[in-house]
Amino acid sequence: MVAADSSTSGPGTQAALRRGLARTARRLRHGRPTLSIIVLAAGGDPGRLHATLSSVRDQPSPAIELVVVTHDGGEPAARAAAGDDTRARFFRADSAATARTVGLQRSRGRFVLVATSGDVYPRGVLVELLDGLADDDALQLTPGPLAYGTPYLGRFLLARSRLAAAVTAAQDPDPDGLLVGLQVLRGDVRVAGFPAYRDARADAPGPFVVRRDPFPDLAARVARDRASLAALADVDLPRAARARAALTGLRPFLDVADAASPEDWALLVQHAAALRALLDPRVPGDDVVSQALALLAADGRRDDVVGLAGAVEDRDFPTVLRDGRVVADLPVAAGLLSDDDLEVSEAETPVVARVRRLLLDGPVVVLELLVAVRHLDQALTDTVRVELVGETVHPMVVRLSADPAVSRWAGETEHDHDAGLVRAELDVRDLPAALFGIGVLWSDGEFERSGVVSEIAAQGSAARQPVLLPDGRSIGLHERHGRVALGITEAKPVTDVVVHRVEVDGEQLRLTVDRAIDAVRLEGEGRVVDAVPGASGFWTVPLRAAAWGLGDAPLPTGSYRLVLV
Repeated sequence: MVAADSSTSGPGTQAALRRGLARTARRLRHGRPTLSIIVLAAGGDPGRLHATLSSVRDQPSPAIELVVVTHDGGEPAARAAAGDDTRARFFRADSAATARTVGLQRSRGRFVLVATSGDVYPRGVLVELLDGLADDDALQLTPGPLAYGTPYLGRFLLARSRLAAAVTAAQDPDPDGLLVGLQVLRGDVRVAGFPAYRDARADAPGPFVVRRDPFPDLAARVARDRASLAALADVDLPRAARARAALTGLRPFLDVADAASPEDWALLVQHAAALRALLDPRVPGDDVVSQALALLAADGRRDDVVGLAGAVEDRDFPTVLRDGRVVADLPVAAGLLSDDDLEVSEAETPVVARVRRLLLDGPVVVLELLVAVRHLDQALTDTVRVELVGETVHPMVVRLSADPAVSRWAGETEHDHDAGLVRAELDVRDLPAALFGIGVLWSDGEFERSGVVSEIAAQGSAARQPVLLPDGRSIGLHERHGRVALGITEAKPVTDVVVHRVEVDGEQLRLTVDRAIDAVRLEGEGRVVDAVPGASGFWTVPLRAAAWGLGDAPLPTGSYRLVLV
């Protein structure tokens, strides 16, 4: 039950109380939920968290409960994304390592689905699944690979005793669910035919991943590719695009080519050679390593395929800049493949930019950015241009410096970068109040890449509240649809000033407001005390004043008012 304390007051407390009463009434009315969806809200991109909670809210059933677990201060964003959904409950964990455990302990459903920021489910798909979950006996397991694999066992619905009995035809051979977990992880079974839908930015796999043998599916893959190519026999470019995609799609088989039987390897070589014959230079690829592996396989170079697959992991490979092109630097493929075969596409080498700090130097706004080109080493001789793009384009003054932090961010696991910190400055006095995109162009001689700033560093000053300009306007950064915009807003009239914080520090009163104002004073009990201005938006009011010509003394007890001018 939810008890109301007669001393509680305020709209925030009343709203929380109403939500608690509604949640309790729903539980009493519907009983124990069938499915608990644990959402691990670990901060990061608020847009991804909002997308996940929105898709979970689109599963309209009282038999579903939402257990939202935060551990790094992301609770306000999670509550905002969950809205007024009374099925949601919020808990805090000490760390990311314990977040899932807390969610499992707090969940009340007979089945559990664990989701993280970025997981998206089509509307109503989990509601349809509830019909099969209403009775354990109705839970169907069918052989076959998952449509969308994921290395995290907790993403799947597991009723351990029933799954173990269904898979192994035994009553309780696997009380801890380990055997079933490995089978689900390997893709041998799927639950009720509903895969977990993932966005394009899938989480990185953990250190221990069970890999399913792909070769039983090779014959079906080859037959499907041949059928689709036959249907495109009369249209050259679409057929070339399909052949390129099919060639790249052989990567799961080529990564484990050392485990292929002689028959599987012969079929793989034959299919890769047939696909290579259909390629067209007008249709470039977007995965150079997968393409290099397939071209080596088309020549029957099994040892070279095994060596290249072992030398690179996923997209971890170095590059060189040659004649204005980015070429994969793969020693195993040296002399076997041409630069045309190893050319890295623009899709694999985009400009990536994150804004770290937003500073104000008088009327000059300073942006500190981390800018890099993926898969490409950079030096201080590179040229970087930063522009604010609105109705007109406003170039910013740019300075470059070495910063090893970009190696940990833009380079990720690919390779090291030794440059990337960009300081961009612009006098914004003549700019109108509007939203501006932040465009970035990186060039090195004949080679160049352009893009936009797409992220805000969570730990830098750029993620804080807007900065006040000397003319009373404010400037801040906003994330919109995968891009970062710089927004300038008009000054508010004094009657609209928002006081963010009032606090007492010893014999001083500290005041924080949302815009530049001319003066602040404290009036009352026959006294007027002027505040001392600090940084833009910050004021300090001394709680002492001269009395009767005898020097400063503490202000007497009484009623006072703050006057903002």
